[in-house]
Order: sequence, then C-alpha cells, then structure tokens
Amino acid sequence: MINSEIFSKKLEEKDIFMEQTKDEEGVYFRVQQTLDYGNNVLVAIIFTNNESVVDINIFNIAQINNPAKKAELHTLLNEVNQKLRYVKFYEFEGNVTAQYSYNIEDHFNPQRVIDYIGLFLNAAEKVYPELVKLR
Repeated sequence: MINSEIFSKKLEEKDIFMEQTKDEEGVYFRVQQTLDYGNNVLVAIIFTNNESVVDINIFNIAQINNPAKKAELHTLLNEVNQKLRYVKFYEFEGNVTAQYSYNIEDHFNPQRVIDYIGLFLNAAEKVYPELVKLR
C-alpha cells in the first residue's frame, strides 16, 4: 500500500473527513478548519508523486495587504520561525501560510501527520493575534 493510501485509511479509522484528489503531481487531501478566533483556514496535505515527501500546509491564516506593513510582517514571521522547530510561516501576496515538509524515510507513520496538523493549527492560533495587529 502506498503512503497516501495508508494516510487515507488512517483518516477513515479516526473518522476524519478530508477531500482527496489526485493529479499528475501527487495526491492531495484538504479540509476547511475554523480556528478559535473565527478565521477559516485550509489544511492541505500533499503527497508527492514518489510519495517520499508529505507537505503539510495551512493556508489563509491571515491576509495582510497593507504594503506599509510588509516589513513589520516579515520581521514578525522571522521571529516566529526562529522560535518554532517544525512549522514555518511565510507570506505570499499578502497571504500568510504555514508549511512543513515531512520527509518519509523507511516507515511512514500517518498518525505523525495528523499530530503535526494539530500542532500547526495550534501554532497558527498563537500567531494570529499578532498578525491581526498588523492589519
């Protein structure tokens, strides 16, 4: 069984629903999640074609479109990224996203991906109030 199938089976066992799609670049799982502050984020899990890497993404954490705040935003994200071990926050066209690439070596542990999702959602919750101050 390939890693994306192992992950899908684990989601079923835990009664977790994530939409699944596949294209020429890999297998994708995604679900909308509402954080405690009310903002909706998109959790996306991406298995590369050779299934040796899983990208864990949390999109739409915050939208900071004020060009005058871009330097402050990058300073804040750099500070946060220095404190956190796994998840890294970045900004692209005003959208703040969290991302981590999990390299699957010998044995894939689907529970680890589920655990990382929880950790990264918690990190997004902690960073969100600081991001909102920049709006």
